[in-house]
Amino acid sequence: MDVEQQKNEKLASANVTPRESTGPLTNAVLHWLAHLICGSWEEVARAATVSRAKVSKLRRQYPDNRDEAAFQMLVHWRSSQAKGNDAFRDLATALESCGFNSVAKVLLRRKESGLLLRSPSLMETESKVDGSPEEGVLQIVHAESTTDTD
Repeated sequence: MDVEQQKNEKLASANVTPRESTGPLTNAVLHWLAHLICGSWEEVARAATVSRAKVSKLRRQYPDNRDEAAFQMLVHWRSSQAKGNDAFRDLATALESCGFNSVAKVLLRRKESGLLLRSPSLMETESKVDGSPEEGVLQIVHAESTTDTD
């Protein structure tokens, strides 16, 4: 484990938000994703090859807060990515394997259009429909397509 991973592990175990990433997968983007996948965060973690030990630790740390568990899992995943790795493609593949096809599509669309350089909007963040992340993502796609034409 490298020094950066050790720092992120310490921050996560202290329940402190990790230092902001300088890349496009910022904490704001990870919060947005966590909110969308929180009901299936453990499945996404397995698909993204996050260790069982880390998933168990997060489950114990955040037993009543799936959003935070999902966020911390994504932060851990981000910190474990090798330099030069296509993190977006890897994350999109993991999301697709868990049935979050629309989430993966929106993530990649935001990357391609440069929208990841800003925080997701409140409308995007709050559009998730409990029990159906796909419905929330469809609303996000609609919200983006209407703003593209303005």
